[in-house]
Amino acid sequence: MCKYTDKMHWNFHKVSFFLLQALMIFHWVRPGGAAYDDDLNCMVCEVVVDEVEKAVAAIDPKKVIDLGGRLQADGSRKTIKKQYRRSELHLGEVLETVCEKMDDYAQGHWKDTGRKDLLPIIIDGAMNPRMSEFELLQDSNLNKGIKDYCQTIVEEQEDELMKFLSEEHDNASHQFCFHETSLCPRHSHGSDEL
Repeated sequence: MCKYTDKMHWNFHKVSFFLLQALMIFHWVRPGGAAYDDDLNCMVCEVVVDEVEKAVAAIDPKKVIDLGGRLQADGSRKTIKKQYRRSELHLGEVLETVCEKMDDYAQGHWKDTGRKDLLPIIIDGAMNPRMSEFELLQDSNLNKGIKDYCQTIVEEQEDELMKFLSEEHDNASHQFCFHETSLCPRHSHGSDEL
C-alpha cells in the first residue's frame, strides 16, 4: 500500500510539473508561435493609443451626435448631445480598424542609442525622414507579430481603452500603457521618459 501511494504521489508531481511547464509555455508564446516580448507589447500599446488619439484629433470638435432625449415634466423633450470624437461610437469604430495601421510600422532600434522602437514607415504620404537613423529588424512575418500584439491588446483591454480614451489626457499613451494597465513594465523601453 505504501509503495502504491508513493508511486501515485510521484506521478502526481510529474503531471503537476508537466502542467506547470505547459502553462508557462502557453503564457510566453504568442499566436503564430513567436515568443512573448514585453518590450514589443509595450511599444504596440503606445502605438495603439497614439493612433486612436490621431483619429480623435482628426475629427472636428464641433461634430456632435444626438444621444436621444429626456421627456421633461412640461412634455417637451430635452435632447442630449455629445461630442462625436470621444464618443463610444467613434472610439469603437477606431478600435475596430486600428490594428490595420500596424502594417505601416517597422520594428527595430535607433542606431545612436540602440533603443528598441516601432517607427511609422510612411508619414503624410512620404517615407519617414528618420528611417536612415533606424536599424530595421528583419521580420520574416512582415510585421504580423506587431498586428498580433495589437489585436490581443485591443481585445483584452477594449473596455479600459474605451473608458480611458473617452477623456483627453496628457501623454495618453504613456499614461495608459504604464499606469492605467501596466502593459508596460517599469523596466520597459519608455519607462524613464517621464
